[in-house]
Amino acid sequence: MDYLKNEKDPEELQPEVKLWRAVLSKAFEDVLYRGLERPLIVYKNEAHMWFVEKSEDFDYVCYCSLFEPEYISDKYFTMLESGKIKFTKKQIEYLKWRKIYDQRRNKNK
Repeated sequence: MDYLKNEKDPEELQPEVKLWRAVLSKAFEDVLYRGLERPLIVYKNEAHMWFVEKSEDFDYVCYCSLFEPEYISDKYFTMLESGKIKFTKKQIEYLKWRKIYDQRRNKNK
């Protein structure tokens, strides 16, 4: 994916770097999902929160991928603001329903 290309990369990346870039790439793929398969909507929301919250885990994955976290974060928010990443109405409805379901389920335990 174009947002993970870096002109400063060495000719051949180490396998570990490729692995961590695959993790980043999967997170971007998850947030780009537009379908209605419920588990994939949950993954999309989790990936979105991962980008937005910028946890230590996020920083670690970025550094292991040879990217600055700010660079990846900027790429994400640029895509979000441009509409490339968005939640459909049906996805939002499902996530609201899922939140209520999870709250009731945890309350009854």
